[in-house]
Amino acid sequence: GIRIVTYCRNMLKYILKYLKRYPLSILTFCAIVYLSLFKPSDGMKLQLFEGMDKVAHFCMYAGLSFIIWFEFFRVHEKRNSFKAFLAMFLIPLIFSGVIEVCQNELTEYRSGDLFDFLFNMAGILFSNIICLTLLKYLFGKIENNRNKNMATEK
Repeated sequence: GIRIVTYCRNMLKYILKYLKRYPLSILTFCAIVYLSLFKPSDGMKLQLFEGMDKVAHFCMYAGLSFIIWFEFFRVHEKRNSFKAFLAMFLIPLIFSGVIEVCQNELTEYRSGDLFDFLFNMAGILFSNIICLTLLKYLFGKIENNRNKNMATEK
């Protein structure tokens, strides 16, 4: 009994740590799950142009990756890590694959689509490239200004 309580307490602490560090990322994951699995009404099927759903997939996963990177840069001091880059690419990619499988297996009104997955992957890759350059630059500037301010205060 005590081991189970201790395990649950530790698991809760672990989950709360990530909820505090990555609230926008978790919210975005939840929004994507909802948007990917809910049944749209007939009036919601809006397609302005051919392939609009693929653009939506690209944008959703590029946005998710951007938000994860932003929160990662906000939370972590050490950012030049291949392991971090791999995680920032693989976590949304695996999530995307799981969503496509869930659409195919758990719903009758949605289907998993290899092209959706490829556009998700393209969005993730695009965002990773942009984030590695843009966020590194922006957060580097912020840190340089913070270091200059600390030096002048001494």
